Amino acid sequence: MRLDEFDEMSSRNPEDAEATIAELISTSNVSGLARAARARTDRVAFRAIEGLADVGGAEATSALVELLQETSVPDVIWGTEQQREHERRQGHVVQSLARAGGVAAPAGRSQEEIAEFIEECQRG
Repeated sequence: MRLDEFDEMSSRNPEDAEATIAELISTSNVSGLARAARARTDRVAFRAIEGLADVGGAEATSALVELLQETSVPDVIWGTEQQREHERRQGHVVQSLARAGGVAAPAGRSQEEIAEFIEECQRG
């Protein structure tokens, strides 16, 4: 399913989106979960991010690292609310990656701390 289709489904019927994510988790479909993790709806994206941690393994960890790298550099033109949403999503990815990688999450969210955390997860 394409990301735009997933976004449309999640806005029209979140229960269907959650059922789709549950199916992706049960089949360990990492690429599908990674696409869903980029959904605009946090509720759906967060569940997909958690699903990647549930699936675990090298492929899921790599997908979580990629998601974290995408959230590591905020867009400077964002307003306050977008920045908060960005920080919530980044925190969710960090916690899920820590769980998937079996490592401790960093205490802070500076670019340096995130970079060190990513390196630790990739070594793991």
